[in-house]
Amino acid sequence: MKNLICGFLILFCVDAFAQSNTIKCLENFKGSKDFLFLRFDHYGVGTKKSKYLKTSKGLEEVSNIDNHKLHFTTSDKIPSLFIKIEVSDTAAFEIDKVIIVDNYQILLQNTKHVQSKVDTLNVNGYNLYGYTKTEIDSAVSIASYVFFTKSNEAVYFNFMNRAGKNLLYKSISEFIEQRDLLLTNFVERMKKCN
Repeated sequence: MKNLICGFLILFCVDAFAQSNTIKCLENFKGSKDFLFLRFDHYGVGTKKSKYLKTSKGLEEVSNIDNHKLHFTTSDKIPSLFIKIEVSDTAAFEIDKVIIVDNYQILLQNTKHVQSKVDTLNVNGYNLYGYTKTEIDSAVSIASYVFFTKSNEAVYFNFMNRAGKNLLYKSISEFIEQRDLLLTNFVERMKKCN
């Protein structure tokens, strides 16, 4: 029994170290031209250790044992990107990943100006799942992707565009260039940290 308890403690410590390593890595992530780091927040989850996402099978439970959020702005302090890190329970992570990607597919059914299937971006050997709009519209959100770490985290990238006459991006191709630069910088940072 004592060996079993020691084994669980070792697994917990290894898992906690890996998670804090990814979060520590992203605390120092400065972004790129249109995505300037503003602040890093730790939200936690309180007493709820899971959340429910809409999928093709209905509402499905995803473990959610911790939350962090990075805020990015443009040089004139307008929000341009939110990176949210949700930590999953180790035992549930593989199932959580499937549910999260399926949730993106459901989101596409209710989002204007997107492809009908979840986009898979491959950035230097790492896959991100989500969507980029096919044209500029009146919505503030222009793209959303998720990246799964080896440490049981889902890292969400929610890219923003300005509404009205002061659009940050006038075309999708202009946005994609900046999106790809940011995601490449992110992947390179993750390679150095892990």
